[in-house]
Amino acid sequence: MLSIDGCSVWFRYIVSVIDKQGIEKYLQGFFIDITESKAAEDKKLDLERQLRHSQKMEALGKLAGGIAHDFNNILAYYWLF
Repeated sequence: MLSIDGCSVWFRYIVSVIDKQGIEKYLQGFFIDITESKAAEDKKLDLERQLRHSQKMEALGKLAGGIAHDFNNILAYYWLF
């Protein structure tokens, strides 16, 4: 939903049936503005994505460092003999 100024607004709505003596008469409901909580949730998901990406890059760096270290050991062994 868009507000008057064109910004996105998120709502949660709750509706209940009001009846009298078992006969459904009308609906009663209200809207709750959840824009701030939705923005916080989106920010949290983005931060979690960034954390996973940085953890992947850290693991890749450790792997590359280990391979370089092993390769250097092999070169040093053959250089000495």
